[in-house]
Amino acid sequence: MSRNLRRRFNQVFIAEGVGIGVVAVICVSLGYPEWIPAAVALIVGLHFFPLARLFRMPLYYFTGAALCVVSAATMILAPLLNSSDAVWFALPGLGSGLVLWTTGVVLAVTGLGMARSHRTATGGP
Repeated sequence: MSRNLRRRFNQVFIAEGVGIGVVAVICVSLGYPEWIPAAVALIVGLHFFPLARLFRMPLYYFTGAALCVVSAATMILAPLLNSSDAVWFALPGLGSGLVLWTTGVVLAVTGLGMARSHRTATGGP
């Protein structure tokens, strides 16, 4: 990884960490600590947009958008369900997990396909 790429990645990572800290403090200070998981899902989703551009990974735009949808869905559905705090943790947790696992599987399958193509092109095993 080039020095400039590493620096820009670090900036995105630091902004994500600061954003998570800020939204956690805001949620607690407003008396809504149950909103923290949904807020964190939003921040994590947003951090994928600059990473998509930085690494030229269009899949990360999907990942970021999907995590933002998970966050918004939690913020809309959890209050409507008039349910326990467990829903505030389950919806963003399960939704984010599904999104991130899907991203990982797509990346793995894509990488395997690229490896096969390379082997075929170079006459490797």
